[in-house]
Amino acid sequence: DEEDLDADADADGTILDHPDYAQLKHYRMQQQVLLQLRATILSEAIAKRGIPIPTIYDVQTPAGKAPPDPVDWDCAVSTPEEPKICMY
Repeated sequence: DEEDLDADADADGTILDHPDYAQLKHYRMQQQVLLQLRATILSEAIAKRGIPIPTIYDVQTPAGKAPPDPVDWDCAVSTPEEPKICMY
């Protein structure tokens, strides 16, 4: 339980020190990926029924049709140790 992890973390220092932290982080990442996959599958199924909703084909750019958008890589690699503000 997340409350148990928080209680244990308070006694030991930080949540990062908890012995189950890596497993919980991995589990949550898997659940996030599955959630995104389910949302993609659902949007494709809804679009096939004629309901106007963006699909993968609507949001992709065919190679060579449009130049890529510039990316602020310094902002993209923001970390807790070196936070960067990405608001323009």
